[in-house]
Amino acid sequence: MYRLITNEGSRVHTYEDVVTSIIYQQLYLDENIIRDRRSEVEIRVEGSKEIIKAMMNLVLSKIDLWDKGKEIEYLLFITKATFVDYKKVSNKYHNKLEPLNEDQLKDKIFRFLLLLSEVISAIHIQATNNVIKTLKANLKAIMKAKEVQKRIDELSQASSHDFSLMLNLGILCIYARINDLPESLAAFNRYFSKVIKQIKEE
Repeated sequence: MYRLITNEGSRVHTYEDVVTSIIYQQLYLDENIIRDRRSEVEIRVEGSKEIIKAMMNLVLSKIDLWDKGKEIEYLLFITKATFVDYKKVSNKYHNKLEPLNEDQLKDKIFRFLLLLSEVISAIHIQATNNVIKTLKANLKAIMKAKEVQKRIDELSQASSHDFSLMLNLGILCIYARINDLPESLAAFNRYFSKVIKQIKEE
């Protein structure tokens, strides 16, 4: 079993712990519960447990490549499997390595944490951009693009629970697509409709 002692000194992580922490972060609790990004609201989404489990299994399926020092091979695998840009993720990951000390650079699990953070971040950005694009397309006929963007920014800055849950459900849909599983479209559409209504009402 692969373990990592974090900087706090008292916490011990395995590769599995790292994957759980990063994929669950600001998104998933357990047993089909999705949360908003501030962990203030929780909703039940049937099928989310299977989607999250599949995503974790995908990330860990070739972890032996990473553990054997074949970082490039693993990076090629995970970026292809998750449909994110290899070059962008690779550049961001290597930028994060630059300030590390020798002990940190030797720590394979710590480096894996840095890489996975970039991969998941890329997926989140892609999912968020897709949702925002869809919002704008749905409101194009009745509102100017600048007006829609202004309202989106306001909802984001106000930490709107509905807006946050909509984005997280969009991420969940991307995770499902990556793993060829049914998307949680009913839940996503419910919160998408709520956000559309809030933007129109302003």
